[in-house]
Amino acid sequence: MPNLSQILKEEMGRLAKREIKRQVGPLQGQLVELRRTARDQRRRIERLEKELARKVEKSRTVAPLSVSEDGDVRVHRGSVRKHRYRLGISQREMALLLDVSPLTVSNWETEKTSPSGKNKLAFAELRTLGVRDVRDRLERLEEN
Repeated sequence: MPNLSQILKEEMGRLAKREIKRQVGPLQGQLVELRRTARDQRRRIERLEKELARKVEKSRTVAPLSVSEDGDVRVHRGSVRKHRYRLGISQREMALLLDVSPLTVSNWETEKTSPSGKNKLAFAELRTLGVRDVRDRLERLEEN
């Protein structure tokens, strides 16, 4: 005589496996599609980040080609704050224009340090700009 409990156990296992396949099958397809979408989005994000980095590098150049590194650019005491007030910009905005940190601008104003190298050249260019020019550049920098 066949073992009825063994037959029932096997049949329930077969039915359970079939039900699991029926439930999980569509989910596996969705998982494959989601992985493909995530991969495509990662690639797109990488491409956009590279493009953004190129645009930011282009827009951050403040110093003109006419001012050379060997030119004698002087930054007198108190001139950083004076020019910032003249342009009506905050330390953060000046830092954004010159591609330095706001703390650096603060140190320049309190005369703990002074601009040097490319920062001195960028500041020399900033001195020649008017209020409208500065606002235009800030808008372009903040858009990027």
